[in-house]
Amino acid sequence: MNAPLPVFLTAYDPAELPGGTVDPLGFTAGYLVLADLLFPGMTAAAAQATYLPMLCAGLSIAQTERGLGALSATAARKRRIDIALRFERLWALSAALQLPTQSPADDADAAPPGDSKTAGLRGITYVTRQAERLTQAGAKETASEFALLAQQYRYGAFGIYGGVAEQLRLLEKSTFAPTPGFGDAIGQSFLDATTDSSQRKELIRACLDATATVRLSTLKAWGAKAHPGAPLTGAARKVLGDAAVLNSDRARTLALVERVAAKRVADDGTGSLFEACAEQASEADGEELGVALQAARTYDNFLRNFTLIFERTLWLCRKMNDAEQSATIFGDSVIIEACGTLGQRAAAFIAASERVFSLGKRELGERGRGILDVARHARSLADVPSLVRLVRKRHADIQRGKFDQGRPKQAWIEERGSEFALSSARIGIRSGEPTAPEHVRGPDWRFGAAVSLLTVTGRLAPKAAT
Repeated sequence: MNAPLPVFLTAYDPAELPGGTVDPLGFTAGYLVLADLLFPGMTAAAAQATYLPMLCAGLSIAQTERGLGALSATAARKRRIDIALRFERLWALSAALQLPTQSPADDADAAPPGDSKTAGLRGITYVTRQAERLTQAGAKETASEFALLAQQYRYGAFGIYGGVAEQLRLLEKSTFAPTPGFGDAIGQSFLDATTDSSQRKELIRACLDATATVRLSTLKAWGAKAHPGAPLTGAARKVLGDAAVLNSDRARTLALVERVAAKRVADDGTGSLFEACAEQASEADGEELGVALQAARTYDNFLRNFTLIFERTLWLCRKMNDAEQSATIFGDSVIIEACGTLGQRAAAFIAASERVFSLGKRELGERGRGILDVARHARSLADVPSLVRLVRKRHADIQRGKFDQGRPKQAWIEERGSEFALSSARIGIRSGEPTAPEHVRGPDWRFGAAVSLLTVTGRLAPKAAT
């Protein structure tokens, strides 16, 4: 089977900034609106929940430093960030020390999901190399000043998890001070539960002083208890669990995920947890949740079908040295089948959206970047050429809304006379042939982040997260 094509929310466009959202067909805005109905305050990128207590612990250490209150607000915020960044680096290294010496792929920037003590760890390549350097040098200790990601603040705990931590009321974003009732309690408990007194003093000293060192034996012992995905204990487990359900909409979806995921383990279930939740949601879960899940489900089906037409056109052009006859594209069996089901999927999405609107939630129409108009247009068309051109036009419109050095970006596909052609030789490179909507990777609707949060807070057994 072909691997899913990573088009949605990935760094696909070669002209985009690294790590930027590409979204060549403008589906992100609608996805974010619908995902917020399911898991408000969460994100798909913040998918390793152990980052939350880890970040709280680093900021809690900063709060204990004498003299912080004498600094200006700006200086105090920077000091908290510097200390927490050191703590993050040492934590990442402690996780990497749990693994045997290895040579990760050069282009990896996060550990793959799975039953691993580095699952979801950002900067896995950097930190594994640091662990290898220390091992090869026979080092017994290390300082905290080593590289973790090209831009740690942007792509590490602060950039990816800071907003979620704020939504969970774990920190105050303007100061990065941990909140007294939640963040500070979680951070202190995380430290207490994963270190003994001497280890804790050693870690704190290395975080407060950039010149201080910490023994590798201390880091390895700490990582055995504090690694990504490790279930929390003590107050951190309860308080983070309480923070997760402060929002009633988030609480109801987490409860459904907990029930369905646990049942899937008992039944040895397979397939998508997202689909299973959409199928098993009942009246007891609330009307709004059922409506939101169906809207997300129909949106997912529509975007995969729509994107397949786009991806297939790219692939056909690339196959023929960057250009293919329009007649060949219109006569392609995969495109014909995709166009044949697009109207039905568009109609289902529109109907589900109207049910969302009936509940007074109109954000999809206001912030969906015109995706409902596109769906209505797709529903009204029947012939393949018109639908292929609709997809290409949507892409061109989205590209024109992006700017490179002050100028609108060029569409990846152009229609020139009797053929479709790629606008750049760097476009359309794929590892496999797209032949079905399932070969297009859609969003995970934040279910990965939800499962991780439920697992580390003890509401799901680790087996249920697989």
